Amino acid sequence: MTLFRLRARKAAFVAILSLVIVSCSSSITPEPLIGRAWIRTDQTELPGEMLLFLKDGTVLMDSCWETYRLATWKQTSDNKLIFVEDQMETPVELLKLTADELHIRLELPREMRERRFRYQRSPYLCPDMKR
Repeated sequence: MTLFRLRARKAAFVAILSLVIVSCSSSITPEPLIGRAWIRTDQTELPGEMLLFLKDGTVLMDSCWETYRLATWKQTSDNKLIFVEDQMETPVELLKLTADELHIRLELPREMRERRFRYQRSPYLCPDMKR
């Protein structure tokens, strides 16, 4: 095999690999979601709502003003999850997921609700509540 053919094969391989990487990067994977504390950023009244996704399919839902809840979650497609609380499934669409930002849409029985979160590094202390 000539040097020219080897270079042409290498160039074709690199081009195909680049297309595969680009096509894979357009889907949202849950990797930055797992094992991180996500604090809600779009609240107006009660601050400190938090989500913590665990690798085993558990999600810890907590806030500064409410008792925590353990529920389950599972990924159903590239950008869709399901929360299971009290045997009720809530579809969740991942609108944006980066290392520092999470934007979701919850499909509730009577409405759709969007929520925005940011990755919270420790330490974190709940803000004071207005009395």
